[in-house]
Amino acid sequence: MSPRSKIQTTALFISIILVSSCATSRYSEKEYDDIYYAPNEKNANHQKTLFNPKGINDTSRISYKTVSFSIFSGMSFTQFTGDSDEFAELLNNSSSLELEKKLRSFIFPFGLSMSLNATSWLSFKTAIMLAPKGIKYSDKIDLGGEEYQVNLILKLSYIEIPLLAEFSVPIDISNKFYLNGGISPAFKVASKIVSKAWNTNAIPGQDDTETDTEDWNDVNDLDVGYTIGCGIKGQTTYLGLQYRKGLKSVSTAGWDFKNQTFTILIGFFF
Repeated sequence: MSPRSKIQTTALFISIILVSSCATSRYSEKEYDDIYYAPNEKNANHQKTLFNPKGINDTSRISYKTVSFSIFSGMSFTQFTGDSDEFAELLNNSSSLELEKKLRSFIFPFGLSMSLNATSWLSFKTAIMLAPKGIKYSDKIDLGGEEYQVNLILKLSYIEIPLLAEFSVPIDISNKFYLNGGISPAFKVASKIVSKAWNTNAIPGQDDTETDTEDWNDVNDLDVGYTIGCGIKGQTTYLGLQYRKGLKSVSTAGWDFKNQTFTILIGFFF
């Protein structure tokens, strides 16, 4: 199973579990709204939860807000779809390498979001975020009996402004499961091609890494894609999974590269 299939299967499994949990909630929507959005002395002793670790009892802390803000970050795994395999073949034909397409992983987006809450279950959300993207090609080669790792990284950075509709259902008195989706235009701020090579058997402390960086100029300034996501949000925190697929080619040089990103997000309301 490919890394993409494993990630999608895991996300689907988590979503099924969360939806099943929501379906068994003992509160109707009206009962939930009465408890969640109005002071109620009967719930003064509700238990602590993952997103309410202090067991906050002051219902004014969770009163209905028309507008809410959050800061967020996370960890992304990115690659290209389209001609990315053909591009690797071209590189290999012009060199002695056998580069394979890999996820560009452990990169960290961050940003600020705003939600306009139309009802207790529907909101409209936007954000401004710095979103790293790109792809990595990797190979190991033998030179004079020494093994070298070679990485070629196409690095992109965007300012992304997602425009999402978000639906949520209660899990318990403090937490909700949410599902969102929409469009996400992104504006390029940097594009680089980075090549690295190093001896995998180097003596610890001995840095023999060779790095070369150059500008990647054949890149569109605008990227447009769609975003879908799901997760759990509480009174002060939310945790989610997000998938974004580009609809516009990254390259202006005839290659059909489209961005694809999987992100684990954590956010904090304020």
